[in-house]
Amino acid sequence: MHLRPTVCEGRMSRELRRQLRDAAKPICAISGATPHHAQLAESAGFRLFFHSGSQAAANIVGLPDAGLMTLTEATDNLRRICQSVTIPVIADCETGFGNVVNTTRAVHEFITAGVAGLFIEDQVFPKRCGFARGVEVIGVEEAKGKYRAAMAERDRLDPDVVVIARTDSRAAVGGGMDEVLRRCDAYLSVGVDMLMVMALQSREEIRRITEAF
Repeated sequence: MHLRPTVCEGRMSRELRRQLRDAAKPICAISGATPHHAQLAESAGFRLFFHSGSQAAANIVGLPDAGLMTLTEATDNLRRICQSVTIPVIADCETGFGNVVNTTRAVHEFITAGVAGLFIEDQVFPKRCGFARGVEVIGVEEAKGKYRAAMAERDRLDPDVVVIARTDSRAAVGGGMDEVLRRCDAYLSVGVDMLMVMALQSREEIRRITEAF
């Protein structure tokens, strides 16, 4: 058995930035939950692995995607994933596992585990699967505070790590495209690197988002 060499600090985040900078078309990634999933993705030729919180909950602890996996369980799994491959890993940081203070801690743990990027959603805690009924989102200002905290900790540890703001407002109670557009604009205003919009309902809605941002 040959263990993979330890990736030097920051290397995968720089590689992810390079991929995003040089891509002539959308980057094709695949999601999964375990080190073996990540290894299979790399062996199949994917150059980016997308860690799925819902798949991790199912595969690691046998629970639904309802905020039941702890930060420690998630971090331990991510560390093994990042050490098992030589491609960047983007991680599901859920809601930051709580409030602004919890978000700072979660970002610290994820980055020191080796992730190249991470996304944090604007759902209430505990959350639901983004495609489930009854999704609720926090206020815009509270969400912006979490993203500011995430970026501050990112800048302290590894400025190349990509911070992604995920909004679940399309499927949220009382949500819709106007709220999605409002939140995307607000999140970009605090300096997040990318947007992730969940549960869009049509190609036209996807087109509206890409044209707006």
